Amino acid sequence: MSVEIAGRLTTRQRVVLVALLSTAAIVYALPVGRRPIGVADEARQALLAEDTLRHGLRLPARVRDEPDLQKPPLFFWSVALVAAPAGHVSDRNASIPSVVAALATLLGVFFLGRLLSGAHTGFLALVVLATSPGFFLRSHEVRPDMMLTAWLTWALGFFLLGLRSLPPRLGHLAGFYLCVAGALWTKGLACLMVIPAGIAALAVSVGVRKLPLFRPLTGLALVALTALPWVVPYSRTPGREGSESVSIWHASMVYLNHFQHHPSLPFVDGLVEFLPWTLWLVPVIVWWWLTPDRQAYLPGRPPSFSSWE
Repeated sequence: MSVEIAGRLTTRQRVVLVALLSTAAIVYALPVGRRPIGVADEARQALLAEDTLRHGLRLPARVRDEPDLQKPPLFFWSVALVAAPAGHVSDRNASIPSVVAALATLLGVFFLGRLLSGAHTGFLALVVLATSPGFFLRSHEVRPDMMLTAWLTWALGFFLLGLRSLPPRLGHLAGFYLCVAGALWTKGLACLMVIPAGIAALAVSVGVRKLPLFRPLTGLALVALTALPWVVPYSRTPGREGSESVSIWHASMVYLNHFQHHPSLPFVDGLVEFLPWTLWLVPVIVWWWLTPDRQAYLPGRPPSFSSWE
């Protein structure tokens, strides 16, 4: 493993990182308060935060006296916390948690890039993501999606650290499962996507037989226990069968129906939202096609994590 990846950042690299994140924070903060809440899903989160301000941390929170079970409470609790000094939720403060989560995601992407290929790759990854129009626009939505993205980005970082130092250190496992717990508190059952993703990563890198080293039963049991404070009141509320947060069947149907009616939408959206950086795929594809030993870059031949050591 190279010194650049394993060691601490140099003073110059720290200055560059702080400068990039500070610039991103300023630019991303400029639209705060200027974008009205006009989408139903965003208005619902704002109303749940307002209910929290008025009635405290009661669960489930209510919208017009009706209990809302669609999403866990962490995001709208964050909105309520930010809005507490003003005493009410408004266009000026409702999107602040998403902006903060976007900055945390940018830092996480730098960490991933540096971990995999050095600080220069980390800086490039940060700049590409920060200047992508789709990421910028979604960082101002009053929805839990950006917060979920931040949790899962850092979960991936701790997971890769665990892969690099097999058997994983306790700190890496704790960081990974803490991020999974945060994702569960943010979006509910949607965060379970990390389970098949993690198993797939193990299978193609070090072998699925090493899965017990990550203590999945213990880790996921602890994650489930952390969710009990909101899962129990949600589960005891009438109408829970239609909740994406606590009903695996309903959550699965929502996502399956979405992909059934819009099978290519996520891929197309990703290409559009990452413009102009998406255009770099053209020379990359040409380079790969013209490379004599391109078979080495096929998905079936992933880089070995042992080369990091």
